[in-house]
Amino acid sequence: MDKTGRRLLFRLGAPLSPLYAFIMRMRSKAYASGLFASYGLSRPVICVGNISMGGTGKSPHVIWLCRKLVKAGIRPAVVSRGYGGRAGKGPLVVSNGTGPEVGPQVAGDEPVMIAGRLAGVPVVVGSDRVASARLAISRLGAEVIVLDDGFQHLRLRRDLDIVLIAATRSPLQEKVFPGGELREPIDALCRASCVLVTRAECITRDERQTLVREFGPLLGNRPVFFSKNRVSEIRPLKEKENRKFTSPRTAFAFCGLGDPGSFLATLKASGVRVAGHRWFADHHKYADRDLCNLAVQAQKAGADALVTTAKDAVKLAGLDVEKISLKILVMEIEPDVDRELWSLIDNTLKRDEEEQQADR
Repeated sequence: MDKTGRRLLFRLGAPLSPLYAFIMRMRSKAYASGLFASYGLSRPVICVGNISMGGTGKSPHVIWLCRKLVKAGIRPAVVSRGYGGRAGKGPLVVSNGTGPEVGPQVAGDEPVMIAGRLAGVPVVVGSDRVASARLAISRLGAEVIVLDDGFQHLRLRRDLDIVLIAATRSPLQEKVFPGGELREPIDALCRASCVLVTRAECITRDERQTLVREFGPLLGNRPVFFSKNRVSEIRPLKEKENRKFTSPRTAFAFCGLGDPGSFLATLKASGVRVAGHRWFADHHKYADRDLCNLAVQAQKAGADALVTTAKDAVKLAGLDVEKISLKILVMEIEPDVDRELWSLIDNTLKRDEEEQQADR
């Protein structure tokens, strides 16, 4: 859905926001009281989630977290809903740690992209994330479950809840769906272990301090961390082209993201001259005609290459990219995260291990 459609939906849905907010609060209380069943696991669970409807950069931070765990000698597995795919209840193993075994049309674009970036880390999808996590532990040897986009999935208990909020899209003034971008009321942040403000390069130090003060009461004064986006590389879509790769003079950007503006800003900050852009709906399924139309638009704008995101790139793999004369490039993002967040994660895992040893 484009911006115009979303604005119309939110305007029409605004009267229903209080009702939806009430339902979400009652649901949260039902899980907290035990009225709705929730399930713990034999291994720690770290959730990387949202309170708004996408566009905060979850996938790069899931990848960052898994790499930190691997470096610490811990074997993680990613468990995701698999939005946009056909996995259904699952569980479906996207990767056993050796790369994606199914495509985005089955598993969803983000899990396939994550699986392609994380050597040695299993990825499992399905709407039943309890079953997916149990499979990751019993069959794939996971020592920590990284729950991707699971802040509202209260059926699976977690040891740490990291909620991502984009610095450029503060949820504090937003309404709850269907009148706005929030998945649940802002006071749901009381369940969070911490908030991670992404795209912090876009705001000043004073603005950071303002966010800390604003989120503090909602979090019960639990910590607020920050991360900055940086471009790790801009590579050809076809890896075999790496040897003859040269940076484009000008590029035409395209993507299907919840927050395409952040992609454009990061791309420009990397030094690429952007001649124009085309935005698709989040999780857009590309067809050959899309590439042909993009090539025409890019050539009219004077661009000598197309550039997109890693999330979009996985959905271009099955298309006939040789049809178009322009090279397709992929911008890879790597977050620069406050070191204190890893300290919180590390301490949580050590405490969990100590408690398990005491119970034996």
